[in-house]
Amino acid sequence: MDECPTGEVPKLLPENRRFWEICRATLAGLFDGFGGVNLGAISYIMNLYGVPEGQRPIVHDKFLAVIKGIEEVREQERQRGQ
Repeated sequence: MDECPTGEVPKLLPENRRFWEICRATLAGLFDGFGGVNLGAISYIMNLYGVPEGQRPIVHDKFLAVIKGIEEVREQERQRGQ
């Protein structure tokens, strides 16, 4: 899908498509059973997908942004549940 029908999700930029592939592959192992972040999963997937050394800091920073977003959503949901 090129555009979100509701307009709530911005269009994925072409330069982020490869990252999104890597991110989706990592999400299942990104958080441990206690909600903590498993940073080793990121390194493992970067090795598996052959992310070049020079691109790894960029990919890592994008992961940190995704993790922050997930944590913010979790906190909002926790506050609504109180």
